Amino acid sequence: MSLREWIALSVVDGVGSITFKKLLDKGIKPEDIFSSSKAELKETGILRESSIDEIIRKDVLNKADRIIEDAEKNGIKIFTIESRLYPFLLKNIPDPPPVLYVMGDIKSNEKCVGVVGTRNPSEYGKVVAERIAFLLALNGVAVVSGMAYGIDAIAHLSALNGGGRTIAVLGSGLKRIYPEEHKNLFKRICENGAAISEYPPDEEPHTSHFPQRNRIISGISSAVIVVEAGEKSGALITAKFALEQGREVFAVPGNITSVQSKGTNRLIKEGANPFISFEDLSEVLGQPIMGIGGSEKLSEEENYVLQFIKEAEIFYPESIIPLLREKGINIYEILTSLELKGLIKKSKGGFRKA
Repeated sequence: MSLREWIALSVVDGVGSITFKKLLDKGIKPEDIFSSSKAELKETGILRESSIDEIIRKDVLNKADRIIEDAEKNGIKIFTIESRLYPFLLKNIPDPPPVLYVMGDIKSNEKCVGVVGTRNPSEYGKVVAERIAFLLALNGVAVVSGMAYGIDAIAHLSALNGGGRTIAVLGSGLKRIYPEEHKNLFKRICENGAAISEYPPDEEPHTSHFPQRNRIISGISSAVIVVEAGEKSGALITAKFALEQGREVFAVPGNITSVQSKGTNRLIKEGANPFISFEDLSEVLGQPIMGIGGSEKLSEEENYVLQFIKEAEIFYPESIIPLLREKGINIYEILTSLELKGLIKKSKGGFRKA
């Protein structure tokens, strides 16, 4: 297999993932394409005239050389659908990306669950997304999302806070991080999971790219959980792809007067699995889960702080900061961890036992 020809064919105008798959299904490899005559390319009955002309000119081969060089300089790995590390589930969707660009590490058979939702979540949506992603990470499941504002970013961060892996699927090249404000998040994701894209490293984000990247979010996942989604949310596109790919779709029900819940409530009405408690994660994963009701083992620091909270009607962290500073404990990190584990909750400006 020649990586050069695979990349070259993938950037030919008019050769999308579906056309590429049709060629592969017919036993025609990229190496064959670039060694064929114009007449032979027409005989495939798959390629359009303009694409054939572009292939015959062979300019895309030089473009592929530049892409490979650029990727090597920036620590970007390139996998084709025939690569051993190409995600197994993604390989079997109707229109898998023929080429994947990766920063970080992907695993072919890794258990993944997509967590997606609106860019403008309610406080309810934020808390639910945090808890879901944290629990998935705690149970060794990689959290997949699109690194957008809102639910996506929360899902990635909570998975990282849970000590787990997370995978971001971009609608741009891996050198064109979007949104730019998520550069630090992008770095953390690559260090504890992977960022992936079907677009060459220098490809700018484009509105047409984002619906397409959603099929990868669902395609790499065994199930997709939609936390909050408006009536026209991109998360609904992910859910649609998931159903077409034979994935389980779960939707978190919400207040019927909330615009952020109109999409998720409709998904449930149309047959999606209602996600009504965190215990439902056992159904998502098809296995018992740890972390519900505080059954997981707590650190010494967490137990120490939890004892203060249990003894107070309302606990205000400022009251013991000097004491904890002596022990080298960051109270706010501990509180976040305890809250995500469902052991405490916010109340009247402080915290109390859940």
